[in-house]
Amino acid sequence: ATAATKIANDPYRKPAAGMWEYLEAHLNGGVKIDRKCSFYVGDAAGRKKDHSDSDLKCARAFGVPFFTEAEAFKERKFRDVLKAD
Repeated sequence: ATAATKIANDPYRKPAAGMWEYLEAHLNGGVKIDRKCSFYVGDAAGRKKDHSDSDLKCARAFGVPFFTEAEAFKERKFRDVLKAD
């Protein structure tokens, strides 16, 4: 689960990594997130039809692979990420 705010320059607003860092530090039961086995799926990938590229930038800020909704749910490109050691 993540959260995003509409306050400009807020460290929790996409594409900043604040929401990810908060989740890891306070809401994940003390478990460090394994970025090698994590990925981000979003519809804001900077494509012509998208409203922005904030999801793509957010994944980059988190240091995880990014997939569009089609890549994740139709093409299942995330499978290789889940196979990571």
